[in-house]
Amino acid sequence: MPVGGDMMPVWMLPEARALIAAVLFALAFAAGWTANGWRLDATISQLGLDHTNEIKRMSEGARNREKELQREMDAREAAWALAGSEIYRRLQDATDDNSRLRADVDAGRRRLRVAATCPDSNRVPDTGTAAGLDHGAGAELTPDARSDYFALIDGIELITRQLEACQARLK
Repeated sequence: MPVGGDMMPVWMLPEARALIAAVLFALAFAAGWTANGWRLDATISQLGLDHTNEIKRMSEGARNREKELQREMDAREAAWALAGSEIYRRLQDATDDNSRLRADVDAGRRRLRVAATCPDSNRVPDTGTAAGLDHGAGAELTPDARSDYFALIDGIELITRQLEACQARLK
């Protein structure tokens, strides 16, 4: 207590000063904490927005690349289908030609000739007594050999077209 009747205001007492200082410190700390929280919230919100925008940009880029790759794949498939149909048409044409040739040979309209010579031991001597023999006739395939010939032609055409298809696919 003051001497002489002077009374000091309460806020001037050392205990009150300490309490006021503690309250002011607590208020300043709370205000700083709140302001810092708002700043951090704004920073986090901005980072989230930036992240969302980056994800959208990346997704759009991936979507565009996927569309581009799909267009390329569709173009390649169309080219392959066109090449395949052309190869199939050529194979069918070759098979049809071979079938027509086979029918003509079987009907006698065409003949398969083989360049061949007879061995000297099987030759008929060239004398005037055998005037009825035709020495100029060429050798011809037997029916079994003819069938094998046409089967070989068909097989060669098939393998050729398959090889062309493989080469076209690799291009």
